[in-house]
Order: sequence, then C-alpha cells, then structure tokens
Amino acid sequence: MRQGAIEMLPPGIGVRNNQCVGLTALAAVALSLPRDRMTHGLEQEGTWNMKQLLPQQCPLPFLYLSWVVYIGGTVFLAATGDFALAGLWLIVLPTAWWLYVRWFPDLSPHLGYGRVDDEAPTAIAPHQVRVTMYSSLGCPFCPLVEERLRALQQEMGFELERVDVTLRPELLRAKSIRSVPVVEVGERRLVGAATTRELAELIGAARG
Repeated sequence: MRQGAIEMLPPGIGVRNNQCVGLTALAAVALSLPRDRMTHGLEQEGTWNMKQLLPQQCPLPFLYLSWVVYIGGTVFLAATGDFALAGLWLIVLPTAWWLYVRWFPDLSPHLGYGRVDDEAPTAIAPHQVRVTMYSSLGCPFCPLVEERLRALQQEMGFELERVDVTLRPELLRAKSIRSVPVVEVGERRLVGAATTRELAELIGAARG
C-alpha cells in the first residue's frame, strides 16, 4: 500500500507524504513490532506480505547520524590503536550500505516501508520544463526515483538537474528540505519514492 498525495504548503509547494532510518534502527523497529501489525496476510507463495508502516523517504538527520557513526567509529578505533579493525570498519560498512541500497527494493517490505513497485503513467506527452531532483548519499529511495526520471526524460524531453544536498546545509535551509528524495518542478514538489505516474503528472501539470 502506498500512502499520501501532493499537498500544498506555503508558499505553494506540494509535498508527497510518502522516511529512511539507519539499517540497525530499521531492523530493531521491524523486530519489535507484533506480527499482526507487520503482516497483511499470506501470499499464495507462502511469503509474508508486509504492510507499509514507515513513509517512503529518508529524513536527512538519520542519514547524517549514519555518517557521524561511521566517521566517529573510524576515529575511535584509530585512536585506540586498533588499526586493523579501523581498516575493516572503513571497508565493511560502506560495502554493507552499498548492498543495502542495491537490494533495497527486495528488503523494503521487510523493513516496514512496504513495496516500492512502480506505476506506469496513463499518458505521456513532451513537456519542456526544468525538473530538479534533490538527493543525498546513502538514500536508498533516491536511485529508484532518479531511474524513473531518466526514463521519463527520454519520452517527455524535460531538462533534469540532480542536486546532491549531503554537504549543502545552506540549500537545505533555503529549500526547507528535511527528507529526500525531492523532485521539484516550479513551485510544486514530490517528496519520497514517487512512481513514474506521479512524476509524469507533476511534470505534465507544470507550466512550460
């Protein structure tokens, strides 16, 4: 089940209520919830069909916290003289996170996010507008949305700019961005794992 719709926020900014926490925190949340809340029933194949309990977006504070833990752990291990473990920490954590992002579509139902399946648009027409996508390093939803935007761009011909906000706090304040991914067209925006249909509707409704 997907949730939310575009809402207008002052001054005329649309937000899709559709959050991403660290891998360890997500596992703890999933394990702490009763099974009847985590499941929607049994599929024919016998696997659990998980409900969506969390918004499909990454709050930036959690992404920053992950980086603080990563860098702080490296500094601590190096300061204690355990250089072997520090080197292992430097290699293993980024690799684990890369695998997490890579396999996220398969993992998301088991982490409380629900499925991140795409939905095709009902109609597509060329539209010459500027589309800006704001993303952050480590966000598992951002590659999904970017891939959908790139595919749409081939058919609609809009201009697409991808902006990494990981180290740009001034931009976050100026744009009031608290979670990623964000797709902005004019004064309207979608926040979260928007489907191709939602993206096409947002872009098609913008003034060229």
